[in-house]
Amino acid sequence: AAAAAITLIGAFFLLNPADRSGVPREFETATSAADGRAMDYVLSIRFSANAARSDRERVLEQIGARDVSRGNAEGSYRVIVQLSAASLEDLERYTGKLESMPEVESASVVALQLPMRSDQ
Repeated sequence: AAAAAITLIGAFFLLNPADRSGVPREFETATSAADGRAMDYVLSIRFSANAARSDRERVLEQIGARDVSRGNAEGSYRVIVQLSAASLEDLERYTGKLESMPEVESASVVALQLPMRSDQ
């Protein structure tokens, strides 16, 4: 009887009509294929000591940085960039490209700001 109940419950979830109709489930992962929305990522970027202010501003403009906090004692900036939902590997490639720039010493993703629903 327990096995039959488990089978029926499993079949219900596998054959749920909402999944076949294209209606998204209430909860989906941020990187699911169905979700193509952009997300705000908070980056920590440390520029090279010899990078001129104009070079720093050019890099920040190039990546579409906003809400920029100016460099702290270590020379790190906190910025928000809007990117499509990405896997950890995609984010590592993105920060790796930033680090390959001569002006950038290091770059890392430190936070993610999830998009808010417009109907709430």
